[in-house]
Amino acid sequence: MRVLAKVMLPDPKKRKIGSKTSDCLFLGYAKHSVAYRFIVLNSEIIERNTIIETKNVKFFEHIFPLKVTSTSEQPIDIASDTM
Repeated sequence: MRVLAKVMLPDPKKRKIGSKTSDCLFLGYAKHSVAYRFIVLNSEIIERNTIIETKNVKFFEHIFPLKVTSTSEQPIDIASDTM
């Protein structure tokens, strides 16, 4: 499952006022460095769906931003069906 992560913005992108992090989705590990790979979900500065690599991150392992929940599912009672 893909978990939510708060990624610290790189130094050139930081502002004095405003958010210092972006909501991202953990994708995996970078091939040629010790960083993690993320896709940006929500950010005021970085464009959405941009892939970034960084080690400066806080994971939220119990929050799954792409999890689909369906409330309309109702159990089917097979015994009550009449023919």
